[in-house]
Amino acid sequence: MAWNTFFGGTYNRDIPYGIAVDKNGTVFVTGSKLNGGTRRDYATVAYSATRAPFGAIITLIQAGGANEDFAYAI
Repeated sequence: MAWNTFFGGTYNRDIPYGIAVDKNGTVFVTGSKLNGGTRRDYATVAYSATRAPFGAIITLIQAGGANEDFAYAI
């Protein structure tokens, strides 16, 4: 394993559904994140895999509305 990292909150119920790697080696993970303990928002995170610090979050997009929101693929 070259590096590892995590993204998650205090509820430990965040679920990754999709993963992709672009031509530059950036790792994208998308899924759902428990928001405030009551509903799910979608979250997409981009991690650095080619420059230090490896596994650092480059971009985080988290959004949702009044209902449950999920991202299943990227």
